[in-house]
Amino acid sequence: MTVVAVTETQTTMSSSWNGGPQKQNHYDSQGNLTRDGNGTTYEPSSGTLSFPMTVGKRWHFHHVRRFTFGTIDVSGNDEIVAFERVQVPAGSFDAYKIVSHGVNARQLDRMYDAPLTETCWYAPSVKKVIKSDYMLYLDHRALLTRTSELSAFLLAP
Repeated sequence: MTVVAVTETQTTMSSSWNGGPQKQNHYDSQGNLTRDGNGTTYEPSSGTLSFPMTVGKRWHFHHVRRFTFGTIDVSGNDEIVAFERVQVPAGSFDAYKIVSHGVNARQLDRMYDAPLTETCWYAPSVKKVIKSDYMLYLDHRALLTRTSELSAFLLAP
């Protein structure tokens, strides 16, 4: 990811996943996703991060995710459960461990509620989430799992 632009309310970053084309992601002033490189919007934002961070802090998140093929209402609760050392390909970092429990609910027809869990680690020295484990469930089975880890980074002066 490379920072493209910064304003008082938004940071735009360009990223590429697994060698694919560059796409721009937009983040609010807290570092929460508001629009991803595929055009999906998160209104008002993904709500993953809440500053200042302290172990034991809890907050509720809620956003509407708008895709080209539909809308999903997402809500749940986050908690910072630890400040610990985490190893990722980019190195070893002290990070806040944030655990999320929530539900993806399809809008309009409300055909399903899909529980989700996510654990992510935010490293203050990198100013970014350095690791994330996400699971989406349907009928009590893992429907989707996704893990991401920081492989390298360079902070600009």
